[in-house]
Parts: sequence; structure tokens; C-alpha cells
Amino acid sequence: MQITRLESQKKDPNRVNVYVDGKFAAGLNLNEIARLGLYNGQEITRTELDKIVKESEFGKLFNAAVNFLSFRPRSEKEIRDYLKKRIKGKESRIKKKKESPPDSEFQKLNPSTTEVITKLSTLGQVNDEAFARWFIDQRHEFKLEGERAIKYELLKKGVDRKLIDRVFASSEDAGNKTETEETLARRAVKKKFKTADFCDRKTKIKAQRFLLSRGFNWETVSSVIEKLSKKD
Repeated sequence: MQITRLESQKKDPNRVNVYVDGKFAAGLNLNEIARLGLYNGQEITRTELDKIVKESEFGKLFNAAVNFLSFRPRSEKEIRDYLKKRIKGKESRIKKKKESPPDSEFQKLNPSTTEVITKLSTLGQVNDEAFARWFIDQRHEFKLEGERAIKYELLKKGVDRKLIDRVFASSEDAGNKTETEETLARRAVKKKFKTADFCDRKTKIKAQRFLLSRGFNWETVSSVIEKLSKKD
């Protein structure tokens, strides 16, 4: 087999299409082309072609992960699940095109999600502790949620329970927590009920249910409603 053409892609001049024996084989970026030492007329073996294709697939998967991260920070589980979904989708498309593909073809040439996660971690793009801190700040600022609700959401996103507890504890110890649970609960209930009379029994009950649904504990809810009732 021989590399018969290296052609810059029209949409992205930093990527190069590699043709082997006149047929498109893979797309690589310029750094990958240089690292693999590819050039026109180069004779390659089947093993070398597989390496080129796998390098191309890794680049596509890595770029997809970087794009996924560009919208907002993600937990490792979120990234891993996203990549697995992409891989599964590609595997399905391959099976539709070929009735009986070789059993090992897809697995052999497809990079694992772990390889991508490892590179992202090295670059500081995957860090569950940093993600947890960001997520807590966002929920405090925009959703006015309590600690219980936030912890539940972080657990669903695959963040380790001990890490979550540690982040909450370190924020409190360092005084970095911008608002106490009571202050957050008060802001949330005042925003929801605005000028409501908290001395009214039905309003109290509705407010309590609302705050509990936002993840505040009963002690916090009782304290906030009691203080609002006295003031109003």
C-alpha cells in the first residue's frame, strides 16, 4: 500500500485528508501528520494504515469532547457518557453499511473513551472537584437550591460522594461560601412568593413545601419561615 495523496481540507486547512492507493483513508491534523512522518509516495503496511486510521478516530473523538466542553464545564461521567454515545452511534452506522463486518474491525480502530479522558485530564479539562465547585456556585446563584438538592444532582452526574462532601466542607471552612443556607432559602422563597403574607397558615405550608422541594433541610426551612412570619 502507498500514500498517494495528502490534501488539505477545504473547511479546515489545518487538517489533511490522507489517501492510500487512490482512496480516502483518514483525516489528520498537521501535527499528527508530522508526528507520524507521513508523505506522498510513502509505502505503508496494513498495521501502519490501522495506526493512521486510529489516530484519525482519536482526533475526531477528542475534538468532539473539546467542543462538548466549550458550552460549559462537565463532570468526567458526562464526558464519558457523551463519548460512548458517539461511539455507539458510529458503530450502528458502520453495521448499517456492512451486513457482516469483521468482529474486531470497529473495536481495533476505535480509540477508547479512557484515552480521550486521560488526555483531557492532563490538559486540565477534566477535573471533578473543579466542576463540583463551579456547579455549586451556579446553583446558588441562579437556582437558589439547597445543599441536599445540589448534592443529589452532583451524584447523578457521577461525582464521588466523598468529593462532594469535601468541596462543601472546604467552602464553608475557607469562608468562600457566598451565602448561608438560610440566606439562600430566604431569597428563594421571597422571589417565589414576593409580597405574600407569611403569617397566613396556607402560605406558610406552601412556602415550606417549596423550600423543601428546593433541597433545603427542615431546620433551615422552619427557621426562615418563622423569621419571615415575625417580620411580616
